Amino acid sequence: MVDFADTVRQWRMARQSGDSVAVTRLGHRILDLYRGELLTEEGPAEWILAKREAVRGEAASAAAARAEQTYRALLA
Repeated sequence: MVDFADTVRQWRMARQSGDSVAVTRLGHRILDLYRGELLTEEGPAEWILAKREAVRGEAASAAAARAEQTYRALLA
């Protein structure tokens, strides 16, 4: 989980700075690190729901950015 959070932080910084090479590399890393629902053995425990949603959202954002980059490359 620490690797995932660190990679997301670096990915956000790369996006803000416009470093497309780092965005691509880190986006791939985020998707490699994402393994689905966080702490599924805890079930629908209230304390983990917000964190699960945040992690899922970060992975979805990375996937969307990756898809957008691929689409733009195909159009070029």
